[in-house]
Amino acid sequence: MLVASWREAIAEITDPPTLIVADLDDIGRSERGLEALARAGWGENVPLIVMSYGNDFQQRADSLGAAAAFRKPLVIGKFTETIARLAESAKS
Repeated sequence: MLVASWREAIAEITDPPTLIVADLDDIGRSERGLEALARAGWGENVPLIVMSYGNDFQQRADSLGAAAAFRKPLVIGKFTETIARLAESAKS
């Protein structure tokens, strides 16, 4: 399921997703949404993939406990491979 915001995710998704992909440029410097998802119980069991144009993308990813981080523009092959790998490992 694709949702536009963390508020929509919490409101509409009853079961934790397989993984979360977040664009850090869209959420700005406020990671409140990702913190809310973690409080909803998704943080420990749901892999997080983040992306950003920022030079500090890896530091921000590390502070959020992201399973993977990508600098934009994305290398789409590596990005989709990572999604597939994390989704598959989350299912097992």
